[in-house]
Amino acid sequence: MTHETIPEHTLLAKLIKSIEDPVYGHKHSGKNKNIGEEVVAHWTMSQTKNNIGTSFTDIYDQTNADGKSVHVDFTGQTQYTICINWNKIGTGTQTVRCIDVETPTNILFIKDVISGHNDVDLTDLPTWAKGQKKIKLQAKSTVDTDNPVFEGCQIRLK
Repeated sequence: MTHETIPEHTLLAKLIKSIEDPVYGHKHSGKNKNIGEEVVAHWTMSQTKNNIGTSFTDIYDQTNADGKSVHVDFTGQTQYTICINWNKIGTGTQTVRCIDVETPTNILFIKDVISGHNDVDLTDLPTWAKGQKKIKLQAKSTVDTDNPVFEGCQIRLK
């Protein structure tokens, strides 16, 4: 058996590629498009929307829950990306949006969703997304009796 001498920088590169990323929970491949993005909002509690309705309502609508809004600092950021996990139950077109709590007409994104992962690649932030804001998620369907299940959402800024 012969032993091959591996240059130190090659060993370091292999080590870096094998380290699990604590933010995204995946291994770096050397071609990770998420490098430089920061998770700023993450909703993980499953929520069934019985008879969701045709007007946008908070995904988290428990009493005094404030839609489980999240404080986000947009300072110095120019783009965002999202991933929504959804279970489409019903026949309507189901839509999720993220709004500024203080000014609900300020919309970060609107996304028609299907079962599974619903991703949006890097997109420029709207002009209102400056400084500290409080955001929350809302949903609706074109069929008011749909019963979809929200499974989670992650927003990253760059």
